[in-house]
Amino acid sequence: MNAHTSVPDNAVKPDRLLLAVLIIITALGPASTQVFLPTLPAVQAAFGASPGIAQLGLSLPMMAMAFSDLGYGPWSDRVGRRPVLLAGLIAFIAGNLVCLFAPNIWILVAGRILQDCGGSVGIVLSRAIALDVYGKEKAGSVISMTLMAMAVGPMLGPLAGGLISDAFGWRAIFIFMGALGVVIVVFVLFRFTETHRPRSDQATTGSIWRPFLTLLRSPTFNAFAWHSAFVWGMFMAFIGAAPYVMQNVFGKAPTEFGLWLIPAAFGYIGGNGLSAAISAKLGPERMVWIGAMVVLASVMLLTALMMLGFWTPLALFIPASVAAFGAGIAIPNAQAEAVDAVEDASGSASGLIGFMLMIMGAAAAQLVGMLQGGTPYPMAWVMLGLAAMAMAALMIPRSKR
Repeated sequence: MNAHTSVPDNAVKPDRLLLAVLIIITALGPASTQVFLPTLPAVQAAFGASPGIAQLGLSLPMMAMAFSDLGYGPWSDRVGRRPVLLAGLIAFIAGNLVCLFAPNIWILVAGRILQDCGGSVGIVLSRAIALDVYGKEKAGSVISMTLMAMAVGPMLGPLAGGLISDAFGWRAIFIFMGALGVVIVVFVLFRFTETHRPRSDQATTGSIWRPFLTLLRSPTFNAFAWHSAFVWGMFMAFIGAAPYVMQNVFGKAPTEFGLWLIPAAFGYIGGNGLSAAISAKLGPERMVWIGAMVVLASVMLLTALMMLGFWTPLALFIPASVAAFGAGIAIPNAQAEAVDAVEDASGSASGLIGFMLMIMGAAAAQLVGMLQGGTPYPMAWVMLGLAAMAMAALMIPRSKR
């Protein structure tokens, strides 16, 4: 029996309100980073910090978020989703309060770490709750909709942060985010009942690392989790390298880069939308293969165009937008398959997937940055390599379930 079949009788019923909350809690962690982004110059000036020190308010929380993902999953498998979600949200609110009253840059960085660690609880638990409530066949559709929020965040988050900061000052963003956290806590307290019944031995026996070891021995988990991580890494390699390529290689203005990035973001959202519409009909595994083939073919075209000397935004962003569309199809369905791979470990699987995605994305972005040399070749080859590895991951031998 799979984890999502052990839903208590009084569990949350699938409805639009629950779906809306899953989308919001998924976006909470990424949004807290994106709205903070435009305030960096003001924060630096307010505390008299160097750019490198102020940047720690972004880099350290992102790294902490990756590792906190590993803890939330197994914890929720042991004690249930609701208490872990409440704990993460309370930490998120506390982090915002620390930032709001921070007297120096170091306290602000500490508050940002607490904020992002708490906010990341939604990224992990939304996948597990979707599986609990909707089952594997529909979970891919639900996860698709939650992942749209992670694509919209980079588009709207900086704008929202800039507007709030300009109107009320940079500390006001922490009031806004903290208030959002309070609203979600109220919902969880009064409307959200437990969706997962832990096994009787989960809370008293076994190491917290045991589910991770079990997952890493599962061919099904490895196939779909590594596929998801490699595709996400491909996407992050593009995001990390495209500004350099556009400005330093193509000689375009930063504003033009921002405009060209919009089709790529909407490509990813469009893939999520298609996945949400038809995943339940075609099945998650078939959707993963469709998305994987779109990603690989698009990146092969992008690489060929760059190698043939078509160094233009059109030749770069059109194939990249199609690849993003394929990623939007593949990633949520691969995650649905991976989260369901091992009985009674959906929370642990979700946490491990989150860790793998964030680490792979950071490594890919760093790699293309280190390889930059005045051409778009490093970006294209890294993207192609990751797209090929994503396809190869799906070929890991596994038994039919």
